[in-house]
Amino acid sequence: MNTESVHTIAIVANATPHTEIAEMILMALCFFFEKRYRRAM
Repeated sequence: MNTESVHTIAIVANATPHTEIAEMILMALCFFFEKRYRRAM
């Protein structure tokens, strides 16, 4: 990972409230697991 993308992530993290970050992480995890388990079924 290059420093530019890390810097951008840091700016976005500072700009968004922590509750929104938690929701985005939760949604990403749900999406990831849904794709993974759908393939297994």
